[in-house]
Amino acid sequence: MKNFSVSLTLLFTMLSFYIPSKVFAQTAESRYQTDGNLKNVDKSGDVGLGLMFGSTSGITAKIWTSEVNAFDLGVAFQDANTAIMADYLWHWRNAFTPSSNNNLARSFVPYLGVGLIGGFGGNTNFFYHNTQTFGLGARVPIGVEFIPRGLPLGIFAELDPGIGFVPDGFTFFEANIGGRYYF
Repeated sequence: MKNFSVSLTLLFTMLSFYIPSKVFAQTAESRYQTDGNLKNVDKSGDVGLGLMFGSTSGITAKIWTSEVNAFDLGVAFQDANTAIMADYLWHWRNAFTPSSNNNLARSFVPYLGVGLIGGFGGNTNFFYHNTQTFGLGARVPIGVEFIPRGLPLGIFAELDPGIGFVPDGFTFFEANIGGRYYF
């Protein structure tokens, strides 16, 4: 267990250097372009930082890797415990407006993902299950993000069903809302 804790600490230390380097290296415009024309007009930048509230309230970061894919990272706090989340997301742009140019409807972007969540702390009821001082599970984020055209903001609502596998098998369900500022 000690080696796992050291590995987890090392991973998040590396991420703490990677995320700021991505934030400060980005310009105010997204880098995705097609034939010289800006393709991604729905967000200002490729890295978003913000807050989330709900089952796991805390800090959230989203790093877009392409026009439809992103990493979603989070550090949350619940009942004197800390949770660390990492998800890979697939987005469906124009899902609500396949044949029109309705900018408001186009700003709603649904997504689906897969990820991991680890929780540790002194409370023995993490994920509403007796996990001693550490719990690890897989989750499936299902949500929608409102990314208004021309503004560097994203507002999201997300449901996260999951299966815990450390220290034993259990299921859990989370729900969060939040917002990010895109750099």
